[in-house]
Amino acid sequence: MAIWKAAVSLAMVLCIGFCAVPVESYPGFWANIAKSNCTRLPATSRDLSSSPHSAPELNSKLRFELRTASTGQSVSSLCPGGSYKLKVVFPASNGHYMVVSTHGNFSDARLCGGLDGCPNRACNCNITRRNDDELLCPLSGKEAEHDLVMPANNSLIGTLNVFQAVFISNNIGGLGPLQMNSLSYNVTSCAPALVTSVNATRLTVDQSSTLRIRAVNMPPPSAPTNAATVTSTPAGIVVCTPANPKFASNAVATTTCKALKAGVARVGIAFAGLNTTRVLRVV
Repeated sequence: MAIWKAAVSLAMVLCIGFCAVPVESYPGFWANIAKSNCTRLPATSRDLSSSPHSAPELNSKLRFELRTASTGQSVSSLCPGGSYKLKVVFPASNGHYMVVSTHGNFSDARLCGGLDGCPNRACNCNITRRNDDELLCPLSGKEAEHDLVMPANNSLIGTLNVFQAVFISNNIGGLGPLQMNSLSYNVTSCAPALVTSVNATRLTVDQSSTLRIRAVNMPPPSAPTNAATVTSTPAGIVVCTPANPKFASNAVATTTCKALKAGVARVGIAFAGLNTTRVLRVV
């Protein structure tokens, strides 16, 4: 029995030392190998020279869902300067991935490209992690969502933005191919707009409602013309402060509208030649 236990222990030690998946097996480390070639993905087994994987295989169960950041509506095309939510659904949980966008940049913190000058790449693990650390940060579920911002560059109109993703399940030994899929969206001309939301449209006296203003399909607002103008009519029913809320880097401005007396107030919002209105009722 003692000899058997010793043999098992030795086998486990050897596996820990030699069965670990080489770093090229993980999409997060592939970003480091590809370096500044920001749209490069492994295409052949030669690209994964020290990995046990064969060339990536197409898997239609790896899919993409794209929605506007402001309304959550599904879209079939992209706009210069537009903000979106890209969801990637994977064929299995407990894995590792990298997603690449041709033109759009990912603005959230989970960037494998954030350290190598490629904001169009996103991973579930930081590329600076060592191989043993990589095993500790697999994707917890079967999907991931990233904020995507398209460059405010009208020369992109008429081109394609391609989303590509590679995925590997988190199996010790790393046998089997990488899985990948892609989806293309046309970049089209879209009309700029102001999209607003409030957390309450029916108020009692002294109650407040937060008004969020998002500028969509336009270049990110910048100083000194980065403030919207908010007015309320008739005067004295609702007052919104600040009256000139500034846009943050995510193209959202926020103000608080407080109910002063009963009535119906029309809150007007203006920015960059655009106008929209919210109605607040005070009872």
